[in-house]
Amino acid sequence: MTKDNMKYQLVFCICFISFVSCKKSFPDNVAIGNTEGMKVTPMNVVIGSDSDLSSDNGFVDLDDNDDVDFEINMALTNYGGVEFTHTRIFSLNENTFVLGYDNYDTVFWSKDTFFVNTIPVEEYWMTRHRCYRESMLDSVEFDTIRPYVSQLEPGNFITVDDDWRSEAVHLKRPFYEDYYVVGPWNADTTIMGGDEYDMTCTNFPMNTPCYIGVKIRDDKGRDRLGWIKIQLTENTITILESAIQK
Repeated sequence: MTKDNMKYQLVFCICFISFVSCKKSFPDNVAIGNTEGMKVTPMNVVIGSDSDLSSDNGFVDLDDNDDVDFEINMALTNYGGVEFTHTRIFSLNENTFVLGYDNYDTVFWSKDTFFVNTIPVEEYWMTRHRCYRESMLDSVEFDTIRPYVSQLEPGNFITVDDDWRSEAVHLKRPFYEDYYVVGPWNADTTIMGGDEYDMTCTNFPMNTPCYIGVKIRDDKGRDRLGWIKIQLTENTITILESAIQK
């Protein structure tokens, strides 16, 4: 073998190795919580406040490229003088995705009457709007389809072909009650009105670490899988860590 041939073979090997390394692919599935082959970033970012309801948000940059991938947003809403929060996660660019699903939400309606033995007696007409049917007498108020985040636990597998979403998806929907005076019925009775809204059926569990599956597509078109670990309380969400294939 001549020196020229050896030189050409060496150049070919270098080019081939470079080509293969540039085309590196990632496994097409990940076990949640398994850190082998993952870049794990501890975060401990608290969104919201234990002392009161508030609007707040937190951001996640999975691959530390200074391009924020996700926003977890807690929005404070005031309805009829009653404050409550609902929380969603947003994909911040077209190459970031959250593992989710569409839920066919049915809201059931019922009306109760109860009394409080004060002077005058208070009679309450309570209208309830719930995401579940408590009684067979409850009627369907409306149906709608909403996107939600899939709730994951350690050991669950996610794959590149799962149901990935790039739109905002719900983490936590509200429960609240609103009372108001309808008017005096007579000298002995005052009529009070009230509305209860319970839309918590699909919420993540409280005070328990849980996981959101995520996927990013890099500039070479490769899909990388990972997770965001969070914990919810009544008024806060803590982003505990993020992880992405490395």
